[in-house]
Amino acid sequence: MVAGIIFDMDGVIVDTDYIDFQILTQFICSLTNGSVELSEEEAGLLVGSSYTSLHKTIKYLSETNLDLSPVASQLEKL
Repeated sequence: MVAGIIFDMDGVIVDTDYIDFQILTQFICSLTNGSVELSEEEAGLLVGSSYTSLHKTIKYLSETNLDLSPVASQLEKL
């Protein structure tokens, strides 16, 4: 019998920042066809932020006019 379930949504139990960092860095690289390389400081802006902030940061770092609001609105629902 299950007595309880623990949801680790903030990375306290399992540190997911590194995986998140890798995925977001690869995403930005794919948006720019590899023309933009992120510094550690720039990539650090991606980790641990809200989806709204993340959308703005991805747009800024990728130097694109890509409209990510449909993606952002879907992520906010999760």
